[in-house]
Amino acid sequence: MHVRQGRPRNTNEGCDTTSQLPLNKWSTVSVKLLGSVLTVAVDGKTWCTNKNYKTSDPGRKNVKVYASDPWHNAANARYKDFDYEKMEAPKETPVIQGPAVVVRKNTVLKHITTFSEYTYTMDIKPSGKRGGWTNLIHFMKKISNGSRIPGVWFYSGTTRMHVRQGRPGNGNDGCDPLEQLKMNHWSSIKVTQAKGKLKVFINGALVCENSNYGRSDPKRNPVIVYGSDPWYNAALASVKNVKYFKGVSADAIAAKLPHETLKKGKVMSTITTYKYYNLSF
Repeated sequence: MHVRQGRPRNTNEGCDTTSQLPLNKWSTVSVKLLGSVLTVAVDGKTWCTNKNYKTSDPGRKNVKVYASDPWHNAANARYKDFDYEKMEAPKETPVIQGPAVVVRKNTVLKHITTFSEYTYTMDIKPSGKRGGWTNLIHFMKKISNGSRIPGVWFYSGTTRMHVRQGRPGNGNDGCDPLEQLKMNHWSSIKVTQAKGKLKVFINGALVCENSNYGRSDPKRNPVIVYGSDPWYNAALASVKNVKYFKGVSADAIAAKLPHETLKKGKVMSTITTYKYYNLSF
């Protein structure tokens, strides 16, 4: 089926099923537009989805329903039990992706609102390594500004995360943990931004912190969430329990790194030295 549902800027948008309806057999077809997602189902099973409906066609009156229209040849088919009903707008939820899915290039997961202080969580299970930057998740408003708010990649040939969160003056700032995620195991990831700091947690432990966020990216809407984006190869991994919500818990704000990171030119302290001493670290 070639299912069309126009929207602003693309009146021929839609969703085309790969499977065909069986001949000489009744099939129950459902086409649903709810939130930003168009879904086509057959006999209760989803055959096709399109998540490009962050803005949709408004409600209209006196709309004609043809079976079939005057401009194309009629399909050799019969229909019955035709019904069209209004759906209530979905309630806001922090869940972007619940069940586990394999990360695939140019896949839109959801359209959301981002905030200057936020908590983002997800579970990641790497299944392999690829050369070059590989993308897991990418929140973006537009290319020039608000393009990595946040985004997560793997370093080339590793499962080490490259976590980006743009800010005024640096659209590619972020915090990269040194740890690599364990292969073929689920790891829980949390990224927070609040009180001028970007923090990255792995399995509950704070592993990276960046204090350059005195000015942070403002609230934006609508923001596209890719898993993964169109510009990089997809990471060899699955994700689940992907959530984003406004605000940061007091525990996350208070969390401190259990270590200090070496940085060129960094003065640790000023001390008095002695003829005889013991130095330990």
